[in-house]
Amino acid sequence: MLMTSIAKMGMLASITVALTAASPSFAQTANKKGDAVSAKQSRQAVGDWIVACAQAAAGKKKSCAVTQSLRQAKTSRLLGSVSVGTNAEGKNFANVSVPMGVLLTEPANLKINDGKPLSAPFRTCSNNGCVAVFELSDKQLASLRDAKSFSVEVKTVNEKTLRLAFSVNGLTKAYEMMAKELSS
Repeated sequence: MLMTSIAKMGMLASITVALTAASPSFAQTANKKGDAVSAKQSRQAVGDWIVACAQAAAGKKKSCAVTQSLRQAKTSRLLGSVSVGTNAEGKNFANVSVPMGVLLTEPANLKINDGKPLSAPFRTCSNNGCVAVFELSDKQLASLRDAKSFSVEVKTVNEKTLRLAFSVNGLTKAYEMMAKELSS
């Protein structure tokens, strides 16, 4: 049986700039003409979650997500991570990353509380693991605010179910912080 602990490190696949500071910071990126453009980014721990936001340039919409990673207690090996949020185009998403060894013909299943699981196929795999991307409705994203449980299930290549139960500690506050960031 795998013992897991929550690592207070987030992984945000939808935001392409590195989010390395605990408070808002600015990074330089280049536009199509090669001109330097400031990118505003923020990252803050809330309970067992990280709220991360980025804005490519002034006047552009923000991308924000709440993220959490699960690690094996003894080795700190990454068991899985989830990022849930809204991208700059206003689309809600959940990105789930799990280690190699999953059955790619079976979808990842995301479950909030006792609701019907949401399923998504795996989009890609790399040395770091495999990623499934879920499109979420506003209602599904809002259901996170009061979540009592949050998990992801995948099938391993041995056709056994691997269930990753994410902590909901701080999730309500993290969701509210994300919503506030997106509306500002």
